[in-house]
Amino acid sequence: MAFCGRIAADLGAEVVCVASDGAEGNGLGSAFLTAGKAVHVGTLSDIEAEINAADALITCDGEIEYPAGPAHIAITLLPEGVDPRPASAFTLMASAGLLDIVGDPGREPLRLAGSQLDYAAGLSAYTAMAALLAGGRGGRARVSLLDVATWLNWKSLVVAHEGDIPPSRKGRDSEWQVLRCKDGWVAFVYRAADWEAVKKLIGNPRLDASELNIRANRKRQGALIADLAEERFLSMTCAEIIAFARAHRIPMGPVLSPAEIIECPQYLERRVFHTIDGADGPVKVPRVPVGWGDRVFMPGPVPAP
Repeated sequence: MAFCGRIAADLGAEVVCVASDGAEGNGLGSAFLTAGKAVHVGTLSDIEAEINAADALITCDGEIEYPAGPAHIAITLLPEGVDPRPASAFTLMASAGLLDIVGDPGREPLRLAGSQLDYAAGLSAYTAMAALLAGGRGGRARVSLLDVATWLNWKSLVVAHEGDIPPSRKGRDSEWQVLRCKDGWVAFVYRAADWEAVKKLIGNPRLDASELNIRANRKRQGALIADLAEERFLSMTCAEIIAFARAHRIPMGPVLSPAEIIECPQYLERRVFHTIDGADGPVKVPRVPVGWGDRVFMPGPVPAP
């Protein structure tokens, strides 16, 4: 809900966040989520007139009756008509199979980093709101986190529908890996056409075996290739590995810390981050990842054209 409002605020909408039971529970503890919004501490009934005059209302329960005027987007955990049961973003990702994609098969499932499901649901809610407003004031839409999680894992559903076994956690046997290098970590990702360049990068004669020229065989030997790659990478810096990858057009990349991401030359050139005033001083937050011609939308009020 807070992310949906954040996108609207960045694009110039006047957004009021209603907080009734504490800052963290309403996304108010995050400068990223509250950028560009006004905050009302109280209840919806306190600002009934403002709600009636609003273009859209975003809620996270969907069970309360709201005024007929604004477009209403309700974000819920479960789809409409499903019997209520205890659920969280973690259990919904497990139900949709998202937790069975990454990690080691012999260990406990991994929660996906960050708030991927929540933000994906926020994108869906914003899309629903934009569609309702494009059709005129009013209307209702409902976004379920379980529906969104299932959509995010659509490839597994397609594979199962076609009668095959959906992909599951392969751990070290996975074709693509995150591997250690001399000064950090690197994402070891390559296409079938990159195999000769990958062999040159790793420089181990064991990869010259003719059976490894077939991708299906390489996928079965994922652990061996990862071990040989990491052995080589431990003697190379991340910059050296990425320089080789770029020269040979291999889609590998460094694993960056948040501080490194903010100072990344590519993101600086594209003006991805913007400084706003936070509760504890200036903080950098990312902008909406869209542009209109050569214009980008930074957090906060959008200037008049």
